[in-house]
Amino acid sequence: MEHSTDNLQLNYFSTWIWSAIHFLTSIPEYQSLENISDRLGLKLSVTLQFLEQLQTQGLIENQGQRWIYKSGEFHAPKDSPLVRLHHQNWRMRAVVDAQDLNSEGTHFTAVQTVSKNDYEKIKNLLLQFISEASSIAGPSTPEEGIVITCDVFKI
Repeated sequence: MEHSTDNLQLNYFSTWIWSAIHFLTSIPEYQSLENISDRLGLKLSVTLQFLEQLQTQGLIENQGQRWIYKSGEFHAPKDSPLVRLHHQNWRMRAVVDAQDLNSEGTHFTAVQTVSKNDYEKIKNLLLQFISEASSIAGPSTPEEGIVITCDVFKI
């Protein structure tokens, strides 16, 4: 049963779990139910439900004991409330990771004052970083699932 794009996006952006499982299936080491569950700290039954729905939506396929990434890199429009929800979900997940003393993650928060000109410079640096990171990640061999959350805004 195929879902409309709207329903697919509504589900997909409702929790970080959808995209985490979806993209982990592109890494051979994480194409089994058990390995995905272990990596994300989810019950097997929960992981299986997400895998089955991702398969139903045509984003992954099941090949015996392996769940294989098929397609589905997409983005909700910038003005969609789903984008805000997606940002919120991953930032909450980043907070959980920051609290894990064994995490290898890098977390940084700074509240600062700068000139208007320097704000624009910092914003442009962030945009340049995003572009460069995307050009590295695009052709990279899937071996690690990562999340990059970047923000710069005026308070």
